[in-house]
Amino acid sequence: MSDGRKYYCFCEANCKFETMTKEQILAAIAQAAETGLVFDADAAFITKVKEGNAGNNLTFWMGTQAQYNALVLKGEKDPKCFYILTDCDAPAELTQKVKDLQNRLDSLTAADVGAAPAGFGLGTDVKFLDDTSVDTIAETGFYLGGTGLPDPLGNSLILHLNHQVWSQQLAFTLKDTSGYGNLCVRREKNSGVWDEWEWEKPPLFTGVEYRTTERCNGKPVYVKKVDCGVFAVGTKITWIEGALSGIVRAEASIADIVPLTIGYCHGDIRQGVCVYRNEIEMYGEAPGFINNLYVTIHYTKG
Repeated sequence: MSDGRKYYCFCEANCKFETMTKEQILAAIAQAAETGLVFDADAAFITKVKEGNAGNNLTFWMGTQAQYNALVLKGEKDPKCFYILTDCDAPAELTQKVKDLQNRLDSLTAADVGAAPAGFGLGTDVKFLDDTSVDTIAETGFYLGGTGLPDPLGNSLILHLNHQVWSQQLAFTLKDTSGYGNLCVRREKNSGVWDEWEWEKPPLFTGVEYRTTERCNGKPVYVKKVDCGVFAVGTKITWIEGALSGIVRAEASIADIVPLTIGYCHGDIRQGVCVYRNEIEMYGEAPGFINNLYVTIHYTKG
């Protein structure tokens, strides 16, 4: 259409007639669809189109070479239809399309692809809380430090998950710097209220009650280590106040080092520990040991 050269094609009867290039045909169709008129089409081509479609609707088919070949093999090629192949065989065009796609990918932002926001440990460094309470965290992400963690976690890594009125926090030490091993706690918040911290493996400070992630009959299991003082036969001590649901298990040790089985017989000397709902009793036939007795009790409440 823009140059002065003439283009020809041959029909099935080997009749030669003037035609247009693929680009010219596509441009003419687009022009007709846009304006309702065709201004630049060669007269010979328009005449041939009219002859080929005399008494019929003017029909065009557009597709790739492979699609056209499939129609021919199936015998579905319509002799009164004009077939236009749209395959692009120009490497330059393909290269340009790849470049355009790469430019588009390079220009995408985190928001365009739904990536996590920067500054919360997702794709970048963790966010330092310093003196900020972990209770105030509102965005899902990784945090370090903060106040409000149970002793002795201190400067720990925190994973915070947030969804509407529900939140969950998981805090754990990066390495053992306290002599209590790697510690880990978790808790949940529903409708603005945080539950108690639950321990995977509590440090067991004497006299401190810990709620654990363990469950017994659907209830959370608590654990407490009790210093009973020097083992003295016949001594009873109250280790907890309030009603218990049940005692799950208990372990005892002398001087916090030597294990002592509950109801233990040491040679000819019968000595042991009996753990009741609220009391610990030391019994036996001899006066006892010279070191303190420690009892660790796992129990449920209510």
